[in-house]
Amino acid sequence: MPQPTLAQLGTAIRSLREQRELNHEDLAHESGFHRVSISRIERGEQNLTWIGLGNLATALDVELLDLVRLATEQTGADR
Repeated sequence: MPQPTLAQLGTAIRSLREQRELNHEDLAHESGFHRVSISRIERGEQNLTWIGLGNLATALDVELLDLVRLATEQTGADR
């Protein structure tokens, strides 16, 4: 499986957050991030550790592998 870019991860996270009708503050509370960090992550401006990515996946109620898979399927994102 190819490694997704930060932009692709951000797009996937934003998409899942919106599908679950969460705002930045809700996702921040559930994942342990600050709301500003959530915004930066979604814009592909903040790097993530695997633990942080796992926390986001848990907060979004999705398996980490599925989040990465969704990110790699994103089209139009910078590589």
